[in-house]
Amino acid sequence: KQWYQRRVRGDCVVLHAKHRAVTRLSALPAGSVLGTSSLRRIAQLSRHYPHLQFENIRGNLNTRLRKLDDDNKYDGIVLAAAGIERLGWKDRVNLYLEKQDMMYAVSQGAMAVECRDNDVETISMLSKIHDHDTALRVTAERVFMKELDGGCSVPLGTWSSLDEQGLCVSGAVFSVDGKEMLYSEQTELMPNFSFLPRPSACPMFPTSGFFSHHQVDMIHGQRPKLTSDVRSVKGLLSNNIIVHRTGMCCATHDVSKYDLAERCGKHIAASLIRKGAKEVLDRARAAGIVNVNEAPNKSKDSSSQGTSSDNIVSLEDINPVVSDNSSDSSSLEPPRKKSRPNSPS
Repeated sequence: KQWYQRRVRGDCVVLHAKHRAVTRLSALPAGSVLGTSSLRRIAQLSRHYPHLQFENIRGNLNTRLRKLDDDNKYDGIVLAAAGIERLGWKDRVNLYLEKQDMMYAVSQGAMAVECRDNDVETISMLSKIHDHDTALRVTAERVFMKELDGGCSVPLGTWSSLDEQGLCVSGAVFSVDGKEMLYSEQTELMPNFSFLPRPSACPMFPTSGFFSHHQVDMIHGQRPKLTSDVRSVKGLLSNNIIVHRTGMCCATHDVSKYDLAERCGKHIAASLIRKGAKEVLDRARAAGIVNVNEAPNKSKDSSSQGTSSDNIVSLEDINPVVSDNSSDSSSLEPPRKKSRPNSPS
């Protein structure tokens, strides 16, 4: 992979030296403490491994690893796999968490550079390190989160893949204690044709002067407010680049693919909203939990947390359903698999 391509997207577990023989989380002793400050991680791990406990842990990777090694407070810590691998510490990883254990955060493992959308020179330069596959997956994930008004303060996870068959994106929301889960999945076939021909071959693109506001609206998806906006769009189009309405820069001939990625994210969010996702996330926000140690006790009855038993999925009820463009996916999670141990290097 190129250095700017998306790395391992999921999460991993680094265990204390006393647990070096452990190959799955279910094998940790009851009451073992995992360090994480993420409500998303706590909700999912509480759901699958109710015998574990969780404590806040702060700091950069150096600090967290030192706390794990020296403090004797944690039996392990949960981290983004991409970060620890990029820093060259892959040998510290004991377990990689698969989709069935942990859906990752939106855009996790991807790198991005933010710049002004009218800066033609900078965008044209950055296009040289643009990874098409990463951008499409991240577009769908970000749209999914935006439609749900999500963020790092609520338990929300996703998972995506892209191949010659199409773009497949999964999304889920959880209650803070992990007892409630709503899940949806959508697959969009990626077109092999170009929605927009290159500027020199299309009469829509004038060879001189400015684009009209109507012309820019046709290809950009949002009407520019100023003449300078039209000028910048023309400058980008001369390099076969456009800023998609989702905020992602892409090649002009890929606009239809980004439209489909956007639609995919919206479809998943709409499916979850119909199942009550907004209410689940509103309850998570209302809890106002900043410190993960304040999260509700897993042993408490779900009714005391204001959750609906209709939306609670038990492991015995799991039955995966793959969606298509015309139907919603099941709210049930995929079948469980064991966490795979780190392969020897």
